[in-house]
Amino acid sequence: MFRVFLTCAGCCALLGPSDLWADQLQVSFSGVEGEQYENVLARTTIYQQRDNPRLTNWEIRRLHVQVPREVAAALAPFGYYSPVVHGELVREQEGWSVDYVIDPGVPVLVAGIAVEVSGQGKTQLAGLDLAHYIPFRPGDIFYSSLYEQGKKKILTKVRELGFLQANLIEHEVRVHKGNYRAEIRIHLDTGPRFLFGETRIGWTGIDRDLLHRYFPHAVGEPYSLRRLVRLQTILNESGYFSDVRVLPQLDEAQDLQIPIVLSLSPVLKNRYSFGVGYGSDTGARGSIEWRNRLLNSRGHQIRSSLQLSENARGLEADYEIPIADPRTDRLIFSTSWIDEQWDETNTEFLSGVMAVQHMGPVHQIISSLEMRDETYHVGVTRGHGFFLLPTLTWTIVMAEQRINTRDGVRLSLTLRGAEQNVLSDATFFQARLGGKVILTPFEHWRLSGRFGLGATVVDEVDDLPPSLRFYSGGDQSVRGYAHKSLGPVDSSGAVIGGRYLMEASVELERLLGQKWSVAAFYDTGNAMDDTDVRLVQGVGAGVRYQLPFGRISVDLATALSEPGLPIRLHVSMGADL
Repeated sequence: MFRVFLTCAGCCALLGPSDLWADQLQVSFSGVEGEQYENVLARTTIYQQRDNPRLTNWEIRRLHVQVPREVAAALAPFGYYSPVVHGELVREQEGWSVDYVIDPGVPVLVAGIAVEVSGQGKTQLAGLDLAHYIPFRPGDIFYSSLYEQGKKKILTKVRELGFLQANLIEHEVRVHKGNYRAEIRIHLDTGPRFLFGETRIGWTGIDRDLLHRYFPHAVGEPYSLRRLVRLQTILNESGYFSDVRVLPQLDEAQDLQIPIVLSLSPVLKNRYSFGVGYGSDTGARGSIEWRNRLLNSRGHQIRSSLQLSENARGLEADYEIPIADPRTDRLIFSTSWIDEQWDETNTEFLSGVMAVQHMGPVHQIISSLEMRDETYHVGVTRGHGFFLLPTLTWTIVMAEQRINTRDGVRLSLTLRGAEQNVLSDATFFQARLGGKVILTPFEHWRLSGRFGLGATVVDEVDDLPPSLRFYSGGDQSVRGYAHKSLGPVDSSGAVIGGRYLMEASVELERLLGQKWSVAAFYDTGNAMDDTDVRLVQGVGAGVRYQLPFGRISVDLATALSEPGLPIRLHVSMGADL
């Protein structure tokens, strides 16, 4: 029950012919704010009709009288069932004005929630706290909108478990206005539990056994629409199909098993791509790639690419075979030839690799065995090395998205080595640990930090070719210094690389809209041949531009550890994590 305190000044004088049409009407409300205020404006007719030129004086008085009832209806969804409305309708020279002051009163609080389950699924749902999906706890203010959302969540959850005919046969809220308490009672009838039936598949282009390994369900498991959506996503991401449709045949269910029809369209097997770009580490660069996404019915894929830049040339080819769980696991055979030079170093190597790759949503593990033949020229020395390199790389990525990350973490550990008595020219063991953290502590501000540590156990660093030594400096290392320009030097002053690596960076970024941002950063690090740590520093600022596949970064950095504090331009592109 709500109380009404409304008056109409001068109403008795408004019964003549002048009562036909009203002049200007000014309406205002106070006492509530936010969503409650907006709902009051939307639910009160006198406010909605205040600018109606055909509003008569008689209608204004009528609408004025019904304001308390409309205000009560507007505040009830927020738990206020006994508001008090004060307002005086005043006749002024230019028309009418009224200022309504609302006292929402004492809110109704939730006293208890009871969810009763009956039907075939009563036993299966015994351990599921369905009351948890009603977003209230005893003592919370009762919001009818949250109550409605909670009922929908209960039905959604139960139907996801296969109870497609689940229904709320009783749902009520008992509001006791005397003590401002509400009791919620819900009775759920689950109905029968439906199961996955056989999947009927048309054209596939790949072996049925391989295709079934992509399925996140099996015949006889509880039916779930979410799993069907997941299946469609998995098959789309496989790269084997141009169109995927997963169609449950609900009307053909027998013995509660629902058959599934899987409609697949073949992908265009051969795909060609071309790219050009620029990076301050590589100079101008370009690439050509060919990929066959469905080489045979066993799902094998092949890829080859040619990459050319001012500082390097490379030719690579990969052959991929799905194994174990084809969604995440691959057996890869690859070969590559790379010719790279920087400063007074030139290295050319031919590599053949067999790798087992697991690419999960969080953990990514690659174990490989590589044969590498490398010829090099570093400063005043020339050399040649052949190595059999077992390698293990373990990466953890925790982020909602890796392209444009708000908050995320990446950690990566790589272990590799060789034994001189096993098809290698030297014995060594090497470990490298790296990581990056991105945080968004405040709106429009982003803080990121990265680090890199490396160590090599070897008799002499000269026993290793340049590709197995540590260098520092460059776009993704210590900015302000040239690519691989930091590390131990030989008698000619040429940087020859070292046993150890230590790098760190911190960057503060200010977002400017959806695409642009500016950043300031501090980098430090170096490569060393002993444990005497001698780090150099670089500071600078830059701009960022966000693209769908990554971001372009343009930085100006100063080498604080160099005489004259030289400034270097750094241009790079890539994903955040």
